[in-house]
Order: sequence, then structure tokens, then C-alpha cells
Amino acid sequence: MNRRQFARMLGGATGGAWLAGCQSNKGITGRTENVVAKEVIYPEKLKYGSTIGLIAPASFASEEKVDRAIKNLSELGLKVIEGNYLREKNGFVAGTDEQRLEDLHNMFEDPGIDGIWCVRGGYGAGRLLDNIDYDLVRKNPKVFIGYSDITSLVNAFFYKSGLICFHGPVASSKFTYYTSLYLNRALFDPGFTFTVLPNRDYDEGGEVYTVLKPGEAEGIMVGGNLSLLASMCGTGFLPDFKDKIVFIEDIGESSYRVDRMIVQLRQATNIDLASALIFGNFTNCKAENGDQTVEEVITNQFKELACPQVMGYSIGHIDNHCTIPVGINANFRSKDGLIRFKA
Repeated sequence: MNRRQFARMLGGATGGAWLAGCQSNKGITGRTENVVAKEVIYPEKLKYGSTIGLIAPASFASEEKVDRAIKNLSELGLKVIEGNYLREKNGFVAGTDEQRLEDLHNMFEDPGIDGIWCVRGGYGAGRLLDNIDYDLVRKNPKVFIGYSDITSLVNAFFYKSGLICFHGPVASSKFTYYTSLYLNRALFDPGFTFTVLPNRDYDEGGEVYTVLKPGEAEGIMVGGNLSLLASMCGTGFLPDFKDKIVFIEDIGESSYRVDRMIVQLRQATNIDLASALIFGNFTNCKAENGDQTVEEVITNQFKELACPQVMGYSIGHIDNHCTIPVGINANFRSKDGLIRFKA
């Protein structure tokens, strides 16, 4: 086993809990092989001069977004190789499913690519899940990063291949000081033992960090965009939530829609058995006609759970966005929002 593929078998209570709780593809036909990962794989961190494969596995990216993405990554000291279909447009997605899948597979297969960064989110990544070669991903572990619609990929890669991926800014995001600080800790600093704190210089229109239920917890980090997590229910690609620290964010959904998707998660998964719930920013998710606010929805939905719960964490469609490794074990402290990742 070489440095690029160093893997650690999940052991003890943590590994047992994860493997015992994994969902299966039972009852699903015509989909990827009915297997889940049996080990966690840590990708090699990036360094100055690393080569990044830039792809668009979801929506079409404008020339402005592509240019900004290349500029962002170049300023981090990274070399950029564009996917063959990075600039394609196919209606509301970037290229056909076959083209986007080819770019994804090529970047994992190419030994000259050190990491894969999604240019943007949008819609369409979930359409690829059935046909991804998860064995290819497992055998070629690399940094993979994105958020929003990319939620489906980072969770499926962890669940089906064991690869720790990163829920963080897409390449065309605005890289603020806060964003860059935690991006560097996650992607460049040696090892996987580091900490994250929520931003206190709040974005305009951003939410204030609020403790809903105090406490401390430990568990593997999973989660992402609420709309995507809800849409993945029953697909066989969504990790189990039992004993996990689950983080959730969204954008542009009215509060009753947020409630509907939370109900779906509660009915279709075991999110009620999570060790902690971290709600990020729900950007432009407003109450309509005197409806409940998103905070009221979340408070009412999870008020009976004893686990630590917070709102307004620096995760989501905001400028100051921290990077969270999906699949890694962590400790969480609600009083100040400290997350301590530990490999």
C-alpha cells in the first residue's frame, strides 16, 4: 500500500458503528453493484505546484466562472488542467451525462492529477451516481472538493468507495480570508488533525451562530445541502446517519419546503439517531405569509432530540464558508462551535 493510497481500516466502536449502520441498495435494480466501502481512504494532501483537474459535473459554468475558478486555483499555487467537457452546455447541465462522467473518471484515472475541484454546483451531479466506477475512485484516491449539488458526489464517494472528500467552496467561489484559512487547513496542511470554528464576522444577510441544544459529541462527519440529502433518500448512495455528526445547509427554499425535506429525512433515514446536528446558513430561505421561520421549523422538528444542535454555522451558500471533510471522525463542542477532526 503506497503513500497515495494509505488507508485505515475503521476499528473499534467507531468503525463497527459505521459499517453496521450502512444503508444498502436492497431492492434497487439496474444500479451500481450492491457494495459499500469497508475501509476509509485518506487522500494525499495538496502542496504548492499540485495539479488540479477542473470539472463541471453539474450545471454549466459561464466563462466568467471558469476564469474566476482558474484564477482562484492559480493564486493557491496550483496548476489547472481543464476537463475535456468543462465548457460544454447541455440545457440546464454542463454537457451530457456521458461527457460529465467521462471527465470525472478521467481525472481520477490520470496519475498526473493530484486533486479534483468542481467549478460550480447547480444541478445534475446526482444523475451520474448510478454509473460512477466507485472501484476506480477507491483505487485512485485524490482530493475531491465542492458543495451544493456536489453534496451527492462527496457523500456517495465516501459511502461507496470509502474516500474522504471535502465539502467546501467550489473553484469559482469567493475565497475570503476565513474561507482560505480553513481551506488551507483541510487541503494543504499535513495530516487530518485540525480544527474549525464558525466565522464571527458575519456575512451580510448571514445567520448568527446560535446554540439550540448544548453539549458535546463525537462522530463521523456527513451531510451537505438539504435538498440533495432529501433527494438521495432511498437511492442507496446516502450514508447512514446513526452516531454521525450531520451538517445541513440550503439556499432559496421557503420555510415550508425546508420543513417538508426535513420530514422526508426523518421518515426515510435514521437522522434522529445522529450524535449532533449542525445547521449551516439557510440563505434566502424565508417564511411566506406569516409561516414559521427556518429556525422555528428546525427547533420544532428536532426539539425532542437530546443531541447537540446549532444553527448559523459557516457552511453553505455564503462567502465565509469553511471546508468540512466528509467521512472523517470529529469531536464537536456546541458552546463555541469547535470541530476537531482527527484521523
